[in-house]
Amino acid sequence: MTDIERDTHTPTILCVEDEEDLRLDIAEELQSAGYRVLEAGNGREALATIKEHRPDLILCDITMPDLDGYGLMEAIRKHAPDFADVPFLFLTALGGRMDMLRGMAAGADDYLVKPIDYDMLLARVKARLSQVGRIRDSIERSHEVVRLSVTKSLQRGIRETVDALASSLDRLVTGFVLLDATGRVVCANETARAIIADGDAIIQTPTGLTGINRTATQQFREALAATMRGEHQEESVLLPRDYGNPVQMHFLRLGHTGIDGEEVAALLIDPDRRRELSPDAVRKMYGLTPAEARLCVALANGKRLDEISDDFGIAPTTIAFHLKNVFRKTQTSRQSELVLLLNRISFA
Repeated sequence: MTDIERDTHTPTILCVEDEEDLRLDIAEELQSAGYRVLEAGNGREALATIKEHRPDLILCDITMPDLDGYGLMEAIRKHAPDFADVPFLFLTALGGRMDMLRGMAAGADDYLVKPIDYDMLLARVKARLSQVGRIRDSIERSHEVVRLSVTKSLQRGIRETVDALASSLDRLVTGFVLLDATGRVVCANETARAIIADGDAIIQTPTGLTGINRTATQQFREALAATMRGEHQEESVLLPRDYGNPVQMHFLRLGHTGIDGEEVAALLIDPDRRRELSPDAVRKMYGLTPAEARLCVALANGKRLDEISDDFGIAPTTIAFHLKNVFRKTQTSRQSELVLLLNRISFA
């Protein structure tokens, strides 16, 4: 068995020759060497053949009826760019130096003169195929290096985006967590860290997050695993606690955002938690002055008007003046109505 036969891919040679006896002899020599051979009697037949088959190398006579070797090579180079890496070897009785130079200038990769020296033919074919193989391997290695580089860059970019997103969500009541395949926390925003730190619905262990009991942990693990497997793009689970409403956890599969494999984003929603109302946010929302915004935050935190007066160091009449302006700007009329509105904002 030849080296070629031991290869999982048997190279295919297209032999284009109008002299049938010579074409059959060439085909027999190539087949004996372990190659697969396609035959064509002229350039037109060759063009029809390559529409159905892709050869690894083309052996072509120059002087042929209908479409000669130069015409065939020009058609392939011009209209079949995916054949650019297929070696093209001329076979011809024109053995003059100028004939060889013309063939090479036209784009031929090699040139063999009739009568055919079959040992030379096989050596040239093997050398050209080996050269193409080395070039393809080099290109594939280069592509792999580029692919890995781009993948790592994307991973870094996605991770940086996720980290930035978690940071920007720090003031939201919704918790944001990035988990790896084992359930370990990769990063989390401030709210998620607070929910986990409470330890009454979800617990952080060295092996990852768990529920407060076996059932909750099993449901958490099943939802995380289902998300990792891609069964659904999103999964949800309720994490019960002894007192208060259960924490809602929504999983979203991100894919390979990390070097170590798949990652999942999880949103933690605690119905019993509200975030600290931002004076700047309420000021921008209702067009309040800084003093009016501070008053709103104090009321939302349960402070009485006399306590606010003492804390701010201003007269009760000034507090009443600010409150009247707040009622007008928020379109409320009572303190209880205003506090309810502010609490709705802090849950948003």
